[in-house]
Amino acid sequence: QRKRNNQRQSSDVEVVQNTVEGKNVMTENELELLNSQWKDQSRFVGNQLEEEDVETDEISMNELQLDLMKTRSAELQSNILLDRIKLQRLERRIQCCESSELGLFERAVGNTLDSLNEMDTNPITVLQRQARKFTNTFSESSSVLLRKIDRVSTRTGPNNRSYASVTDFIVKETSAGIRIVGSLLSHPDQLSQLIDKETPTLIPHVPAILSRLDRLESHIAPILSRVLNNKQHLPTIEPYLPEILERFDDIEPHLPWILENIDVLAPYTGLLLKHIDELLLYAEVDEYEAGGGNKDNYAFAEQLL
Repeated sequence: QRKRNNQRQSSDVEVVQNTVEGKNVMTENELELLNSQWKDQSRFVGNQLEEEDVETDEISMNELQLDLMKTRSAELQSNILLDRIKLQRLERRIQCCESSELGLFERAVGNTLDSLNEMDTNPITVLQRQARKFTNTFSESSSVLLRKIDRVSTRTGPNNRSYASVTDFIVKETSAGIRIVGSLLSHPDQLSQLIDKETPTLIPHVPAILSRLDRLESHIAPILSRVLNNKQHLPTIEPYLPEILERFDDIEPHLPWILENIDVLAPYTGLLLKHIDELLLYAEVDEYEAGGGNKDNYAFAEQLL
């Protein structure tokens, strides 16, 4: 616009020069009109420049505000991340204190009644205590089975849509149970691994176990050799077995790696189940970063170990 205005002014100057040279005679009115045109053009150019400056200032202000908001967002995200890390560290410290320093105090004070009951050699009291524990565990285990049947009947979740009906689910679980028993009978070495002093504690968990036989079938051998077989892991795992079988659809894809590292993981079964959703999320991230391969799927988990 400035260039066009300059060209116009140059042409007007030529007209004035030509007038002075006598090539064209201009009257005073024409000269005054020419001067007024110059003033109007100058005023118009000035207004446009002011408008452009205002728009430029507004754009610069918007960009500055956007940069400030992005910077503030990054700071807030960083603070949130730091707070989460501090919270996780605090939770680990609390858990460590509860399991070590406060463990003796809890056993001495908090569990005094249970300790007295265990010390009671009265056969009737012992039977009552065992019966109460058996009933509670069996009830919880039955609830796991009933919830599984309900999910199958409503076809809730991708793993439950593979069953045509509840009858189909029962048939597949029964077939898997028959195959498991047949495999144990044909492999006496595996059958001998069931000889564990803690094995009877699995009896009240039978309903929940029956609901997962088709998924457990391929893992029976490593479970017998690494969890039972006098490995002394069952006492730390058995109290959480209903919750494990409840979430088994999520846990089962990672069970081979878990069994390989069961010596490290078993003492922290309760703590791991408490954060199972976060742990499964990290497992999925590792699997995505590994490109679907099995080599580095658990790189982050191994760092934690």
